[in-house]
Amino acid sequence: MRHVLQVIQYPIKTNHVLKKRMAWLVFRLALFFSLASTTLIGQVTGVITDSKTGKPLADVEVFLNRTTIGSVSDEQGKFQLESPPTGFVDVVLYKKGYAMYRSSMKLQSGKAYDVKLALTKEKPKKSKPLTAQELTELKNKLSGENGFSKYTLLNEAEITVSDENGKRIFSMPAPIMIQVESLGYEIEYFPSGLPVSDFAQAPVRYEYLQSPDVQTSIDWEKNRKNVFLGSERHWLMALVGHQLQAEGYSIKDENGNPVDEKSMVATSPLVGYSSISLTQPHVIQYTQGMLSKQVGYRQANLFR
Repeated sequence: MRHVLQVIQYPIKTNHVLKKRMAWLVFRLALFFSLASTTLIGQVTGVITDSKTGKPLADVEVFLNRTTIGSVSDEQGKFQLESPPTGFVDVVLYKKGYAMYRSSMKLQSGKAYDVKLALTKEKPKKSKPLTAQELTELKNKLSGENGFSKYTLLNEAEITVSDENGKRIFSMPAPIMIQVESLGYEIEYFPSGLPVSDFAQAPVRYEYLQSPDVQTSIDWEKNRKNVFLGSERHWLMALVGHQLQAEGYSIKDENGNPVDEKSMVATSPLVGYSSISLTQPHVIQYTQGMLSKQVGYRQANLFR
């Protein structure tokens, strides 16, 4: 259930890497969830069953979208998520042969949660491989949305689609898996059931790679920081925290006039959250060393 935020597309112009071409970035709910308070609470526990038989389901992957927090249900269908962040989170359940479950929930500090969830079996679909063009576009999205250019696609042969009501729908029984050695991550995307054009809305799970030595761990942390700096998440956090200038950002309207960041941030009815509203086109400039970005936004709403 989506009861707070909506998916909005933002045109992005950048004179670093993209140069003269226009790219589209989709901000998913998960982006906003990742901006939530990082205060840790106890845990989230629950039981997962088959929606038809009521029997417990084992080996269900349970995770919080766009985090490394996850678990697997046991023979009794029980699972436990340790130390989830407070705020709105996107809970995802995945098991081969069942329709993926995804729902938002608000976690409050100092409270324990015990939930009962059910998965529904999915009928087999006639699948076919991606076309060469679709595969190329997918690889570009995998690179562009995460801010890295080099990665290894681990299961390309397993990526399939089906034709449904004139749309190309992801239909593979397993997530798309990539490995980013420069960041120390294995990343799983769960687009099954989504149109190929809506890949950016797929739930994502991160897993840390095993570091062979201390120096590799240091390099990974440095590279992760470099990817974060100048990212959309970075500037949104700086905006809400009134730290744009300190973090290297400036905002101007379409006529080139400076914009007061405080005029764009308002208090939300939800305690501890803020609302961002950009009713006119804006340009966000970030400069760090040789990096310079210009981003055009028309409207956004953010709760944190």
